[in-house]
Amino acid sequence: MVLILFALGRNLTTPKEVKMKKSLLTVKEVSVWLNLTERSVYRLIQSGKVKAIRLGRLIRIKTDDINDIINSSK
Repeated sequence: MVLILFALGRNLTTPKEVKMKKSLLTVKEVSVWLNLTERSVYRLIQSGKVKAIRLGRLIRIKTDDINDIINSSK
């Protein structure tokens, strides 16, 4: 599975490369990675299904948490 993150202006092509490059992701990056809308990611955070870190007004999600969600759904 190859994800091309043109909208994010980054040179990352796969989730594995995202993990190697960053340990915290934005809601937008997670939405592209999981092929969801940003609103859906916010709903997952509100419901507690996705753990998020709030830094003031910023919301960040650990890459390991997203990997855990993906692995648990297999």
